[in-house]
Amino acid sequence: MEKLRDGRKVLITVMFSSFFSVLLVFQSKIHFSGSIFQKFQKDIFQPFNIKDFFLFMLLFLGMFVFFRALAAVFFRIKKDDHLPVEINGKVKARIFWSVTLLSALIGVLFLLTCYPGTLVADSWSSIYQSMGVWEFNNHHPILFTAIIGFFLNIGRSVNDLNIGIFLFSFFQIIIMSATEGYIAEWLYTQSHSVWVSGIAALYFLWNNIFCTYAIMVQKDTLFSVCIVLLSICLEQGNWSHWLSKWRLFLLMFAVAFLRNNGLIIDWLIFFVVLIFNRKTFPVKLMVNMLMALLFFSVVQGPVFRLLKIQTETAESLGIPIQQIAYVINDEGEIEKEEYEFLEKVLPLEKWKEHYTPFFVDSIKNSGIDNEYLSENLLTFIKIWMNIMSRNFTRYVKAYALQTYGFWSIGTHNDYGFADNAAPEKGASGTGIYRRNLLYEAVGIGFSKLKEVHFPDAGTLFWIFGGCVYLARIHEKRRRIMIYLPTFFLWITVMLATPVAFSLRYVFPFALGLPCFVFYPFITSVVRYNGENENT
Repeated sequence: MEKLRDGRKVLITVMFSSFFSVLLVFQSKIHFSGSIFQKFQKDIFQPFNIKDFFLFMLLFLGMFVFFRALAAVFFRIKKDDHLPVEINGKVKARIFWSVTLLSALIGVLFLLTCYPGTLVADSWSSIYQSMGVWEFNNHHPILFTAIIGFFLNIGRSVNDLNIGIFLFSFFQIIIMSATEGYIAEWLYTQSHSVWVSGIAALYFLWNNIFCTYAIMVQKDTLFSVCIVLLSICLEQGNWSHWLSKWRLFLLMFAVAFLRNNGLIIDWLIFFVVLIFNRKTFPVKLMVNMLMALLFFSVVQGPVFRLLKIQTETAESLGIPIQQIAYVINDEGEIEKEEYEFLEKVLPLEKWKEHYTPFFVDSIKNSGIDNEYLSENLLTFIKIWMNIMSRNFTRYVKAYALQTYGFWSIGTHNDYGFADNAAPEKGASGTGIYRRNLLYEAVGIGFSKLKEVHFPDAGTLFWIFGGCVYLARIHEKRRRIMIYLPTFFLWITVMLATPVAFSLRYVFPFALGLPCFVFYPFITSVVRYNGENENT
């Protein structure tokens, strides 16, 4: 109990209690009908009043007591012995292969039921680019498009693109299954408990959310795998071994090029390591990380522009566009000159007609002049800031609405949650269509496999936040390293999300959950490959 009275831990508890209490107050003010296409109404965000202050105080006290109780349980359960622990290599291998193979088997059954895989709107962009129908652009990353193209070329060689999509889906099943097996194995290595790895295995196998993502032809699955593996890589910190260094750089490369916010995540990790963890990272490794990030930045900047591989400007300005649209619809204060500029970006009546507070694509796809916006980007930012100075409260409300599903608890929406669609025969014009091969072969449909029951992104964020709290009240600062990639992913999504709900944008919350939950309780020293490693 002496540790609980430590001033640092009390301050951390106050910060977390305040943060989550504010989120609950904001959530109580928002009226969400259940559809991301909900139109703007004056009462969509209730005005603040004195009652909200008392609600905040009540929630704060409840949160503070909850976090203090959670900390008390944590210090009672957490093992404080740091004696070296021998890891049984045979048990470790059995855990990896049993989880991997069982997960892959379930994944293949799911794939045969949903042959050749899941195809949504974003999937077709990569498919058409890899087929040469559309010009290359980086709206959907070039690396992912190249991977898709490799498998599609196999399908084209046998005159059946379904084969190509099927092989890609099978490839992702193997990657996802091996990742699940590796997480279960890693938890056994760190906790020296078969029970811990067993719970992780059951978590991966009990719900088909992971099968659903494994056969999804979208960048988010491979990206999420790389984020979780990067998290584990950063935590292990055995930088004296060359394999650990190469693993770090390969994962940073994959994160940077598999999604457009990946490079920002890499840079944020580098700066945190530079400022807070430079003692555990060799200087040479830090220099190499910096050189790698500069190289990634040059490729995605000047090189992509030279090759005319562009991303729409409006894609990265989703939240500012939504904030301006909220002000226009709420009849906020905007000067005449500002209206004239905004009219050139998008006609004023469309700012009003197509504004949906939870989904920027409604207004983004209504005719925004991307060329004009790109050429006058600095002017747009200046006007956005000027409007903010006169409409700050409206900006905050618009931001809360546009990011609602990523921080609110228990708020579910099917958009981007667990997509499982594909065109019917003859509908796509490419010959790609959905078949149930399992039913055709043995007469068993397994339609229940398509039903997904899983927590929403906001609820997973709250669970993640509780895990970070336990890690922060631990004595070692390095214990937050495993959370950094996923936390920075959440930050970048909160800065530029095009839609208020989408589990796939933050899927590492789900994939890495066993690591995040169990990690604060792991304090032993693992003897592995002849070396001691503090974890």
